[in-house]
Parts: sequence; C-alpha cells; structure tokens
Amino acid sequence: MSDNQNYLLNRMDYDSICKLPCDNNPLMVAAQARNRNIRVLTGAGLLRQNVEEFAQTLQMNDRTMINSTTKYIWSLYLTPSQKEEFEDLANKANDINLKIMQINSDNINRISRLTPQVTDDPIMSNFYNGADFQVDGGFESLFPAGHGSTSFP
Repeated sequence: MSDNQNYLLNRMDYDSICKLPCDNNPLMVAAQARNRNIRVLTGAGLLRQNVEEFAQTLQMNDRTMINSTTKYIWSLYLTPSQKEEFEDLANKANDINLKIMQINSDNINRISRLTPQVTDDPIMSNFYNGADFQVDGGFESLFPAGHGSTSFP
C-alpha cells in the first residue's frame, strides 16, 4: 500500500464514503450517469464515485490510488448487505437508463419514418418539412445579399 493510499485511508470518512449516493434515489443516479456518459453502473463504481469525491476534497486525483482504495474498501470494509445495496441502486439506475435509451431509439425510429408533407407554398413546405440547407446555396442563402459587412472595424 502506498503512502498516498495510507494517507487517504487514514483520513477517510467511512460513514460518508459508504453512504449510497443521491440519497438512494435511482432516478438521480441514472441522470448523473447519463451526464457523465457512463453506460453501465456497478455497485463498486458507485462506491468509487464516493471515494473520488472525498479524494478531491484532499486534492488527490491519482486514478490508480482511487481505484485501489475503492477495491480495498469494497473487499475489506463493506458488509455483504452494504455491497448489495450499492449493487441494487446501480441496477435500478441501469434499468432506468435502458428504458430511456429504448424510448429515445423508438422516437428516432418514428421520426425517420415521417414522410414529407406536400405543398406548393415554399413557406409552408419549410414549416412542415424543415428548411433544407443542402439546397439553394445552404446557410448563406438565408441572408439577403449585400446586407452586412465581411470586415470588422
């Protein structure tokens, strides 16, 4: 065990480290995972987040040390029931995120199957079908010619 890891372990507030994140709210844990681009949560991963947050308060950001400290706490400090609580919270959050991904996928599938609305009026066509930036000169065609300067004062 390294001196840094001993330093971290000696200052560790085990009550706060072993507390379930987000007050055991799987909706909040799922939202945090999406915001951090975490695809699959594990109980040990949730514990690692707690260890990371505590290590940051000590201005310690060594990933290897944080990971080994997490493994140490997971293996030797947590009770089986605490491990199960972390795993259950991770599984519930994963289920929520899986449902959200399925809903998003279904919506994208429905959107891709929409057919263009036919109309003779270009304004209504843009309203119903969206502007086509690949036609009529692209983005620049939206601005009238000669209105604006290409140089800055």
